Amino acid sequence: MDYEALALEVCNSEIVEKKKFGELFTRNGEEILNYFLTFRTNAILEGFNSKISIIKNRARGFKNLKNFINMIYFICGELSFPISSIM
Repeated sequence: MDYEALALEVCNSEIVEKKKFGELFTRNGEEILNYFLTFRTNAILEGFNSKISIIKNRARGFKNLKNFINMIYFICGELSFPISSIM
C-alpha cells in the first residue's frame, strides 16, 4: 500500500485522532516515508541556523557582511587559533 492510499484510508476514518493523523500524513507523507528509507533529517541544518541566529543576535549587527560571514565560519567551523599566531 502506498502512502496516498494509506492517507486516504485514514482520512475517511470516523475516529477524530485518526483523521488528524491522515491530514498530517497527506501534507507530509512523502517526507515521513523518506525518513524511514534514509534515516536522515534536517536537524544538522537547523542546528547551524540556530548558531547563526545566536551569532547575529550576540553581535547586535556587524560592520559589514564579510565580518558576519567570517564569524559564521569561525563558530560553525569550530575553528581555533593558537595563541602564538595572534602575537
